[in-house]
Amino acid sequence: MSKLEEQQCFAVLTEMLSRRDHSVHEAREKLLFTGFKPGSIDLAIAKAENLRYLDDARFTEAFIEERVRRGWGRRKVELELSRRGVDPSLVEGWPERFFSHDSDLERALAALSKKSIPTQNGYQKFVRHLMGKGFSYDVASEAAKRRMSDAADGLSGIL
Repeated sequence: MSKLEEQQCFAVLTEMLSRRDHSVHEAREKLLFTGFKPGSIDLAIAKAENLRYLDDARFTEAFIEERVRRGWGRRKVELELSRRGVDPSLVEGWPERFFSHDSDLERALAALSKKSIPTQNGYQKFVRHLMGKGFSYDVASEAAKRRMSDAADGLSGIL
């Protein structure tokens, strides 16, 4: 392991982090894929962590907040974080700070408000859609029922 490779590895890591935040696991995988040796990667990551360029807790919190803004449910957030090699419990207040039944229902209803009512099996399609976004069955079911009910109420007002 040469000093030059260590410097290059750190330079590639900081350039990567300048584009977007990464978890330690993601950074390690990308550097391995680039062809750096594990020893150089370990040193670069340790240096980046010491300088706070790389911070799993900061990455995790920002990731969760962004995905909640996008309308994701808890299950999908947890799945994606595990793929990135981080544990959401790194974030203070996980999960209560980000997810409650009421906030989940509100996000689920907002997601469904953008969708037209399917002509067949609307309830089932809505539930599947929301569960695919990571919402629990209870939240998905309640949101789908409300959306279907709102649509029926809208039609009765027209007639």
